[in-house]
Amino acid sequence: MTVFFMSWMGFLLFVILGCTIGIVNLTIKNEALEEYNQELEAFVLKMQQDTKEILDNITAVDIRGSFKSDDEVGVVFDGIKGMVQRLEVFLEAEG
Repeated sequence: MTVFFMSWMGFLLFVILGCTIGIVNLTIKNEALEEYNQELEAFVLKMQQDTKEILDNITAVDIRGSFKSDDEVGVVFDGIKGMVQRLEVFLEAEG
């Protein structure tokens, strides 16, 4: 009976030790991923703010509508404005 009890205790000790190592390993990985997630969230928020500021600046530059003409500058301006608006929509969907 004693040999059986000792082998059973050894097995349980092995299982408990393995689970403890696994839990510690997963906890460390989880903390690293949480830090990374916080960094990404801060980056996305900064991008949203910057994009909004750029869009506001572009709109303020064209307050008189001088870039909305059919010349080459107006086409480029409209293209830039469209790209910024699409980026803003993308970042709002991500945020």
